[in-house]
Parts: sequence; C-alpha cells; structure tokens
Amino acid sequence: MPPNTIEDPERSIDVGIEYFADMLEKAGGEVKLALQAFNFGGGFIDYAIGHNNGEYSKELAVEFSQMKYQELKHTGMYSCIRPESASTGACYGDIGYVDAVLRYLKGGIVEEDVQPTGSWVMPISGALTQTSDYGMRSDPFDGTKTMHRGIDFACTNAVTPIRSVDNGQVVSVQRGSSGYGNSVIIKHEDGLYSHYAHLFTIRVQNGDSIQKNEEIGKCGSTGNSTGPHLHFEVMTENQYRSDVDPAPYLDL
Repeated sequence: MPPNTIEDPERSIDVGIEYFADMLEKAGGEVKLALQAFNFGGGFIDYAIGHNNGEYSKELAVEFSQMKYQELKHTGMYSCIRPESASTGACYGDIGYVDAVLRYLKGGIVEEDVQPTGSWVMPISGALTQTSDYGMRSDPFDGTKTMHRGIDFACTNAVTPIRSVDNGQVVSVQRGSSGYGNSVIIKHEDGLYSHYAHLFTIRVQNGDSIQKNEEIGKCGSTGNSTGPHLHFEVMTENQYRSDVDPAPYLDL
C-alpha cells in the first residue's frame, strides 16, 4: 500500500500495528531494531544483519540513512528537509525515531540500557534440585542419545518464581505448546543471553529492562516437557545459539 494513502484513522492504526509486528518478527524480537525498521523499512534489518551482526545502534541508523539518501537524491524526488540532518547527510527517514518512541514508555523517560553486573544469581528460588545437566543424555521421550543444551531444575508448577540471573533486556518472549513452550530470552551484553523455558506464565514483554533477581514468570511444564521444571540455557551470538554449559555462570 502506498505511503500516506489511508484516510481512515482506525484503519491506519491497524495497518501500522500489523507492519510493526512483521518487523518485530523479522528482527528476532529486538525492539530497537524493529522500531527503526518500522521507520526506515525492512531493508534496515537486512543491513543490520550484514553490517552489525543484526544489532541496532544509532551509528548504524545514521550510516543507513546516509546511504539511502545518496541513492535517492539523484532521482530528484528526495531532498533533505531537516536542518539537523542536512549537516550529516542522514536525510532518509528519522534517525531519532527509536529514542522518540521510547520516550513514551515507562513514565516518559528513556532509560539507559541496564548494565549487567557480570555476577549471576540462580534463576530459580528455593531449594535447588538439578534433574538434568548440560551434555549428552537419553532423550526422555524416545530414549535416543541427544545433546541437552541446558540445565534442568525441578520446581512447583505455577508457584515457583523464575528470576533473571542478571540485569538485562528482554529480547524474546515466546508462547507455545511445542519445543520450549513458554520461554523468555534476556540479553545481558553483546553475545551473551540467558534463556528460560517451559514457563507456566510470563510476566515480561519484549523490550523490558530487567533487574537481577527480578521475577520473569512462574515455573511450568509447557512445550516438550515431562513435568514441571525450568530448562535454563546460556546462549551466545545474535542467533541465540546454545553452545555453552551454564554451570560455570551459576557457580555450579
């Protein structure tokens, strides 16, 4: 649909929500990346994947805006109308769009990224019972030898709080009946994420800033699970690859 052609306000809102949902999915739940792509177009996500490991940054937004402006100004159909942008040549879209949108969240204050402490707490409250370690094991469903890429902790369904191991930002919230079931991924720093799976309930949303030991949900048995437990993983790289043993991070 061509820009600026929807006259009905409600229809405009519906289309905008649908488009943002598409950008958020394409961005893998990275809220800032999805917001800037909502303004620039989906090509910004592809650009971020190719030039910044799929991560958003203000510098990347400026770079993309400059590139697109150079491409379009030669057509004679695109000009730089904002004085603050003309000095940098970042005339395509709005390079300040992310900050502008986030001002409306959490009391109208743009919060700084929550800095990780580097010292993790346990992701589960109460007495700890490990029911499965990281490594090769017999699959509980079919008995075949498979790689278990996390640590399982026993817990009480819908009762035991599941907590963030450190300060960070929620980058993925998934709800479903297969695989990990209801799960949350929190980014703590570049290339380091914690993953909490099979939750009964989830009390956080994509983009939320999270403090160490803050509750993110309740213990459950959703997805491929034989009983209530927390499946906890440490994940690396932008594609959330589970390739490290969580035990050293938890001092186990």
